[in-house]
Amino acid sequence: MKKLFLVLVAFTVFSSCEKKSDPSLQDAACKIQSLSVESLGNIQYVFDANDFLKEIIFLADDGTKSSSVFEYNNLGDVIKTIATDGSYDIYNYDNARKLTRVDFFQADKTMSNQFVVTMDDKRRITKMVSETWGADATYEYNYAGGKLSKIVVKADGLIFDQTDITAYESDATKKHYELQFKGLAFNPTLPTNDILLFAPLNYQPYSDLWTACKYLDELDDDGNPTGKLEVYADREVSYTYNTNNYVSGLTIKDKLSPEVIKQVMSYTNCK
Repeated sequence: MKKLFLVLVAFTVFSSCEKKSDPSLQDAACKIQSLSVESLGNIQYVFDANDFLKEIIFLADDGTKSSSVFEYNNLGDVIKTIATDGSYDIYNYDNARKLTRVDFFQADKTMSNQFVVTMDDKRRITKMVSETWGADATYEYNYAGGKLSKIVVKADGLIFDQTDITAYESDATKKHYELQFKGLAFNPTLPTNDILLFAPLNYQPYSDLWTACKYLDELDDDGNPTGKLEVYADREVSYTYNTNNYVSGLTIKDKLSPEVIKQVMSYTNCK
């Protein structure tokens, strides 16, 4: 299955991150404020007084507005997300705070999907099974330092998407804005259909600053089995950073296509 880049498209910045900041703010926790998505619209992030992500607001180019609101328990783990259309997700944990299940409901309280989640002793997601789709995803953390190295998503015994991460940013002082999404298991902008395909947020040491990655599958462009695992994208990423060492922009190039994807980030408290 060819990955859907909901967020990995060209972005324009709301405010510049190039200006020098006060040296006393070098270790500040930069909170993402907004992303402008070319041809789609804007995504705005709202944090509460305790620096938990409270709401994401989507403003489409056609004027349509929607949002997702997040609720947390007293331990800081997300327990519910509520969308503008009334649909909602419920997160279930065991006594060790390990995520065990995510239930997805329509506004009429009809369950639309369910993910059964397996976490290891480090509270890293190692497997998710979609009871509705009959699909499962496994996550491996074999890159140096325990970083995510591979995601394999299967359905009916076929690999319909595999991610092999082969390199990360080598400078340990550099940071991704997703570090500030406390208590969330997944990137909050992802629709249900894409959650299985992307890296979980809650593993340590967390880093989404990958610099080389290959995507593979066992299907042709029409979704028919090919009988062999083939690379359909071979991407490299370069980053720019603000003076607080948070990513301020990135460029993704694919060795197998002329496609170039760019992002630029705007922060609330980092210039």
